[in-house]
Amino acid sequence: MQDRKSRRFGGTATDLLVAVPLVAMLGAVAANSFSGAQIRSKVSEARQEMSRVAVALEAYHTDRGVYPFDGYNSATPGQYNYWYLPRDLSTPVAYLDSVNVVDPFRPEPDGTGHWQFSAIRYRSTGSTWGIDFNQLQTPMRPTPSVWYDGVLDDVGGWMLLSVGPDGYWGPSASSSPSLFPGGADSWETPSGYPNHFQPYDPTNGTNSWGDIIHTQINPWGYVNVPPPQPPGDGWSVH
Repeated sequence: MQDRKSRRFGGTATDLLVAVPLVAMLGAVAANSFSGAQIRSKVSEARQEMSRVAVALEAYHTDRGVYPFDGYNSATPGQYNYWYLPRDLSTPVAYLDSVNVVDPFRPEPDGTGHWQFSAIRYRSTGSTWGIDFNQLQTPMRPTPSVWYDGVLDDVGGWMLLSVGPDGYWGPSASSSPSLFPGGADSWETPSGYPNHFQPYDPTNGTNSWGDIIHTQINPWGYVNVPPPQPPGDGWSVH
């Protein structure tokens, strides 16, 4: 009688022993699938934002003959932030409506960081490795870095970076082994520049290491980085 009653109300204890782990497993699969979808959406958002900035950088270069200063060793940090888009891109000519272009993988500022804390990062080859803005920097560099021509070959005139799903810059040759256990080698490019960040690649896992990188010569990263596979999996560029 009891067995008949148990079946009427959902099954025997044996049935429950089978069902509970199965429900838990299905829940874990659903949660993992949802998390993966969120990451792919953010990757796509980061790519689209960087494509928008790329158009602004090229328009600025057309007008000025140089890409904007990236704040590298700025003599006036209040005016230029280190490796961030400068206000020159939004005023007096509005190439962008705002240079605080949010990186979807960066945390919201907690009130202690500067106003571009959560923004996409920007590096100008002519600023960081060249002498395009020598007058704005300290110390002034008398000649371009020995890596200037190589970096120019690797990325062109500029590069944009998002931290990617892991939330950390890198990995590169100088990355902290505590953030990237086992260490991480620098990404190999034709120039051999020793400290390029590793590009994010979803085939290594949706939540894998690597930064989302867009350069002047390749929207997927450095000169030798192919488009991610499968195409369009959160990577479309508009």
